[in-house]
Amino acid sequence: MKKHFATILLIPLVAVVPAAAATPLFVTPDVPTTVGGGTTLLPWEIWRYNTVGPVWTLQLTVPGEPHLDAIHKLDLPGSWLFSVESANDLGGALPAPAEPQDVVLYDGTAGTYTVGFCGALVGIPAEVNVDSVHLDGGDAGDLILGFDVPVELPPG
Repeated sequence: MKKHFATILLIPLVAVVPAAAATPLFVTPDVPTTVGGGTTLLPWEIWRYNTVGPVWTLQLTVPGEPHLDAIHKLDLPGSWLFSVESANDLGGALPAPAEPQDVVLYDGTAGTYTVGFCGALVGIPAEVNVDSVHLDGGDAGDLILGFDVPVELPPG
C-alpha cells in the first residue's frame, strides 16, 4: 500500500516540473511594447524572456524594420525562421522583398538572410499571411505553417 501512496505523490510533483521548465519564451511584439525595467520591445526584434529574474534579452534585430508575425528558433545557434506582415527586403539584405506568404531564414553563423520558403511557388495567394511557423523534427524537419485566413492547397 505504501508503494502506491508514493506513486500517487510523485505524479503531482512530475506534473509541476514542465511549468517551471517553460522558460525561456521567445517574443516579438505586434506593436512597440515597454516591459518592466523600461525596456522597449519593437516589432522587428526577437526577444528572449526568462521568468527567473525576470530578464529580457535581445536575440535578433531584423534590418529594414519589418513587422514580424511568426518566429521559430532553429537549432543552429543564433538562427531563426520568421515571416513578415508586409513585403520587405530587410533593408537590402534580400535581393527582392519577402512577402507575407514567405518564410525567411536568418543564418546566425553566416549573418545572412534568405527566403527559405516562397509561398507563391506552392500556390499560396498573395493576400495570405503566414502567421505561425514551426519545423517538426529539428532543423531538417517538416515545415508547419499557419495562415491568417483559410487556404486551399493546391489552389483550385
